[in-house]
Formats: sequence, structure tokens, C-alpha cells
Amino acid sequence: MVTVVNTHDNPEYKENQPPGVEGVRDRVTQVVAKEQSLVLKVKELEPGSNGIIQKTFYKAQDYIHYKLLKMFVYGKDPYGIHIRSDESYIEFFLRFGADKNNYYEIREPVYTGWDERNEIEVDLQALSAIKLDDSYKVDSLTTTGQYIYEKETPDGKLLRIVGNPSLTNVRTLIAGVENKGYVEVAGNKFRNVAPFTGEIWINELRLSDVKKEKGV
Repeated sequence: MVTVVNTHDNPEYKENQPPGVEGVRDRVTQVVAKEQSLVLKVKELEPGSNGIIQKTFYKAQDYIHYKLLKMFVYGKDPYGIHIRSDESYIEFFLRFGADKNNYYEIREPVYTGWDERNEIEVDLQALSAIKLDDSYKVDSLTTTGQYIYEKETPDGKLLRIVGNPSLTNVRTLIAGVENKGYVEVAGNKFRNVAPFTGEIWINELRLSDVKKEKGV
């Protein structure tokens, strides 16, 4: 289920916004606009399973002139089983690209609250360059016969390229949650923890550090 929480209707959220984020104040009326986060409400998500939400653009988006892609991510586990401050069985992922066979992906474990470890900050140039290094090529192929390229960052995030995406042709955005609470034996997955019921909040997906070239 997808919903929102905001500063006008949810007292809990008003006291628990992302760091440094607030509604815009109208210069004339001085009224502060509603500030909100998108909520992925998850119920009984089995280990090894995932849930996604998707946005499709009618016109291709061009990210080539920006250096960074950023977003705030919040983890909420009412039972404290899957998401904790020191450990997490829940993985959040963000995909963007042309379609389901050609995309860039960022994966990360989700910790409690607006933990700084949850924040996404990806260098788009470094991400697209992963495919230039064969040492990041994964043995497994996609169903379309293309290689997957993966690189793990020092802070525990996984960067992935599937197919042949381009930063000048972004037509889909996908955000998702996966329950990683399983153990794998001889290629088979077995439940390690219970199904996940909780929430992931996402806010301020944005591009920053526009490229600047001096002209004459």
C-alpha cells in the first residue's frame, strides 16, 4: 500500500521530519506549505520477497547534467524484528532507467528512523562508469542475455547496472522493499525471520550539483 504522511495531518511526522527539510513559507501570507513523505506500507512481506512502486514518465528525463542523486529514507518496524539501529533484514532499492530490462539500481539496508546510513547519495558519473570495468561484471545473466554489473560501496550500499541504461533516457522510477530474512542452502532459500510488517518513508528524491562549464 502507498500513502503519505505530512506535517498538517500527522502529528508524529511533524516532530519527525527528515533533517533540514521543511515546508516552503509563502512570502505574502507567511503560511507554511505542507511537507510530506511518501510511505510504503508493507504487510506480511515474506522473506525473499519484495514489493515495488513505479512511476513512468511520458517524456524521457535527462540526468546527464547533474553529478549527484540524493534521497532521504526512513525505516519503521513496530515490532523491532526486521529493522533496528544496529541490524536490518530489510533492504530498500531504487531503480531508474529506460525500462525493466535496462536500469541503474541502488540497494541498501534500512535502519531505524532517518538514520544517516539510510540516506542515498550517488555519484551518477561513477555509477555509469561501473560498466567500463569488467571486474564488476557478475557471472549471472539477465533473461535478455545481458550481463549485470555490481559494485559495493564502503558504506554498505550496492550499485548495480542491468542491461544498457543511459542517463539521458530515464523513463521509469521504481522504489522497492525486500525482506532479506532468509538463509540460502544449496541454492534454496529458507525463512530466517518472520514476514515483515512495517513502513518505509521516502522523501526529497532530487538531483544536485549541476555541471557547470565556463563559456566565453
